[in-house]
Amino acid sequence: MIFEFAQLYSNDIEVISSNTKKNKIVVTTISRMLTDAFGPADLGIKLEKYRKD
Repeated sequence: MIFEFAQLYSNDIEVISSNTKKNKIVVTTISRMLTDAFGPADLGIKLEKYRKD
């Protein structure tokens, strides 16, 4: 769902992950995490009608 919302609003969402001790923290984007992801825009769905500005 995060990738789909990122496509819907044309915004690559930042993702922050850590272990439980918080001594290893990774900051990346959803597109870097899901390199082979595809969403509605990749399927040819026009997203304009779903956007709420």
